[in-house]
Amino acid sequence: MTRFAPVPEFARGPDIPAAGCRVTELGGGAYGITSGLVTTMFLVTRHVVVVEDAPPDLGGRLLTGIEEVTTEPVTHLIYSHAHADHIGSAQLQARDGLKIIAHELTARFIREANDDNRPLPSETFSGTRSELSIGGERLVLEYTGTGIRPATCSSTASAGPTSSSPTTSTLSPGALPTTSPDTGLGWRQVPSPLTTRTLCFPLRAGRCAR
Repeated sequence: MTRFAPVPEFARGPDIPAAGCRVTELGGGAYGITSGLVTTMFLVTRHVVVVEDAPPDLGGRLLTGIEEVTTEPVTHLIYSHAHADHIGSAQLQARDGLKIIAHELTARFIREANDDNRPLPSETFSGTRSELSIGGERLVLEYTGTGIRPATCSSTASAGPTSSSPTTSTLSPGALPTTSPDTGLGWRQVPSPLTTRTLCFPLRAGRCAR
């Protein structure tokens, strides 16, 4: 049986309230939300909310978390890629007027999957870059090549100084699981998330939060 190294204190992640999710203000209108297993982000603009992915482990709690901080409507949902563990509860966000945005390859994979839980994007982009203006914010969608799977893209939004949350391989803020021939399985502390003049939507986030 494989034995795993114990999770150190710095890698344990935040406590999750009874509501089943924790919302963290990141600055510049951005918020991180986690169930303790998965994490994603949303951006509150002047009049609307833009959501990144819709992990099924959050499910309806994603909207509950958003409603904790704003009464503005969710008008845009951006798919990072087609995997169900990232967007498998997107149908819970679906409503009249919701725009779902993704790379055209992501749309193709979702169409092939024929999954009612992952509605087809209403808008797609091709190539490596697309710029949007939503709620007074400028969002840049970038496809830099195959990540978790083909069509994985990332996004940045103009905002004030803020911190982005960890990306896919990070199991918790400030920690990475590691392995080596000398020490076996273990944990390594990593630098704090980036602080920049742009709000970084790490669209490959969502795998784990603790």
